[in-house]
Amino acid sequence: MRKLHDVCRVSRIVVSANGMPSYHGRTSALFEENSHDRPAPDSRPRMPEEWVEKGLVAEAARQRQLEEVNFRLGKLEFDGVDPELGMHLLSLHWNRQHHSFLITYRPAFIHDMACGGPYFSKLLLNAIYFGAAKFSPRQELRRDPSDVRTAGWQFRQRVRELLGGALDRSKMTTIQALLVMTNSLFALGDERSAAWLYAGLASRMIVDLGLHVDVPDIASARKRVFWGAFVVDKIQSLYQGPPASIKESDTLVPLQFLDTFEELEPWTPFAYSTERTATRGLPSYSVSTFRSLCQLSSILSDILSCIYTERSFNQSPAELSTMLENLHSKLIAWHRVLPDHLDFDLKQPVDIPPPHVLSLHASYNVLMILLHRPFVADGHLYNTSRSISVNSFISCATAASNIAHVLRAYDKAFSVRRAPYLISYSTYVAATIHVRIAAKRGLGSDAHSSLETCLAVFRENQETNGAVRRANAIVQNLMKRMGVSVSEPEQLQIEKDLDDPPGNHITAGGVSTSSTERNEPGLHSLGIDGIIKSLPSPGSTHPSRSPHAGRDIQRSLHPQPPLASLQNRMGGSVTSSHGFQERRCSSTLPHFLRYCTNKTSPGYLEHMEAIRLAGSVMMGLAPNVEAAKKSRGTPKLAIVSPPPPGTATETGVSVLAFSMGQPHPSLQLTGAVCLAAATCIEGAVAHQLSLGAGENDLLPTPERTPSPFLDEEKGSQPLSSRNSVLPDYRTVRITHSSGAIEVEAVVASTREVAVVERCTISRTPRRLFKGEVYYYN
Repeated sequence: MRKLHDVCRVSRIVVSANGMPSYHGRTSALFEENSHDRPAPDSRPRMPEEWVEKGLVAEAARQRQLEEVNFRLGKLEFDGVDPELGMHLLSLHWNRQHHSFLITYRPAFIHDMACGGPYFSKLLLNAIYFGAAKFSPRQELRRDPSDVRTAGWQFRQRVRELLGGALDRSKMTTIQALLVMTNSLFALGDERSAAWLYAGLASRMIVDLGLHVDVPDIASARKRVFWGAFVVDKIQSLYQGPPASIKESDTLVPLQFLDTFEELEPWTPFAYSTERTATRGLPSYSVSTFRSLCQLSSILSDILSCIYTERSFNQSPAELSTMLENLHSKLIAWHRVLPDHLDFDLKQPVDIPPPHVLSLHASYNVLMILLHRPFVADGHLYNTSRSISVNSFISCATAASNIAHVLRAYDKAFSVRRAPYLISYSTYVAATIHVRIAAKRGLGSDAHSSLETCLAVFRENQETNGAVRRANAIVQNLMKRMGVSVSEPEQLQIEKDLDDPPGNHITAGGVSTSSTERNEPGLHSLGIDGIIKSLPSPGSTHPSRSPHAGRDIQRSLHPQPPLASLQNRMGGSVTSSHGFQERRCSSTLPHFLRYCTNKTSPGYLEHMEAIRLAGSVMMGLAPNVEAAKKSRGTPKLAIVSPPPPGTATETGVSVLAFSMGQPHPSLQLTGAVCLAAATCIEGAVAHQLSLGAGENDLLPTPERTPSPFLDEEKGSQPLSSRNSVLPDYRTVRITHSSGAIEVEAVVASTREVAVVERCTISRTPRRLFKGEVYYYN
């Protein structure tokens, strides 16, 4: 025991002369201070954990009995608030916010509330008052009786008064108060900076007190506070975007809570008082739910540190694929070992669990979307393997559908009117997926129904969560851009038959979801690639970030540059469209640029650079033109035209490529491969410009097994009978200013799907100089 806790530790909790503990690592001068005077660790046998658990449960039950006794005797400190009102607000807290993160420890808090012990403070009391006030129907708590957002304003003022003196030294009750205020302020929508700062202060105090390390016989309350702070830190990082403050690698606190009194305590949701919840009374399952939430937050920490960091840009496709597989496996394993009483069946809900259990399931599906969405969007993690992109999209669609089922169950049992922001955020994340799917489906589809559910939740949940208004506005703008329409706002309904199984019921690339008897077309038949390409549409909010884009997780893509002014000035035109079946995106140059003979003139190069910068912003590689100027090499610009006269018997195009702002003497090899592939894909700009032998003039290729990327629902039908072109072996000749490059491409392409199997290019030495030698005969 001495070796483990005394010799090999990299830190110590040092107690100063005034009795205050502080954390010090081995690099600190205080680490070895008076180390020889410290008593040896207690070698007496420790009490079995089973006995400790029984003792804590018994004491918690006793304190719950004394709670009413002390209230009647007037021993409880309410900081000047009417005792009946104070107890009302505390009851709301214990029934709602407390079960989400277990930041407060009721037995110790109420006990010390009566005797002035260390687990109670007026700062923490008023923080609890403030968080619970908006859920109270009592209008005297509101500064404006008609605005619930003004509820508890007097308690917020009191928190500000008390917080000034509490910041001089770290205390556990101060940490708890800061964390409670963090959750309450963020939901208001316009207090996000204050919420983030409070969470940061709490993290500092946790380290200062050493709550992040394992101490023998550590108090149950200390463990709860640390893990509550760990969860809040990760959720705030998820909501707001900045890196997490508490790194799991710097912590060593066992995820073990011996006081399990609250686990089976009967829970009646009076704080959610509606006609639907009046007769409910299930076990709260608070401890097991919180433990599972801590484990899920640990996976969230891995996702944030692997997927949403600056270094993720430097990962190779193979490394990203491995990372995706590992994180996905962690999420699946978490769900697989979920306790039976927490495993909510979306298909046949018998007893809908408490709200914090539903929030847990919503969070799981949110993480599934946030993990996979960067691999679908055309961003820095977009993988070259189409199977990964398709599988990731299916994972996103299935998770979004599951969230819709959770929302319906939540509203059916408790009403989403006063649901916590965790439910609102889940609604927002799911809605961004449903919009993209609904854009490719007809009215009345599952996607439209799920989207209407999300919009109805936004409408109902705006009263207590101001941030919901902003999320709703973002989704509405996204719907407008993508041409998605739903029922009128007053006609939107959350309810839907909960017996409908979740998911999109498709199978592709090794990812399977449940089967269905519904006649609705699958994702593939409605253009899955069009949906995938729509994910990073301008102005939308998504977690995928390009190297030069904004750094927030919930990044709002910058609007497209004002190309209209550029077109009007130059006399050109731009036509573009979205979707895999509408992959054409062409630009017609004005006359003076098309027929300019001096390709190196400053005016010509200036116009070419303006086009490149505008394209960089449209592709999401830069937030604006100024940022795009900092990357001279990406993206590349090329002017494509039909092949020169006399080459009509060949499949090919002509190209003038640019590199670093200057015309390229020939063509980059990567550019040749990409251009050759585009020439073979029906509907692409290069395909329209190419002349000569088309796919119908080529020798037929023997029929073979259909690609696994195609719709599994049509898998039994021969590929050729679906108007699909089997892989063609073509030689594409690309002419440039110095000659020509031939690329052998193997491509299968239709208006629905295109698969580039491989491209082969032969690289030959380029003549560097030419010389002449004169001699006398």
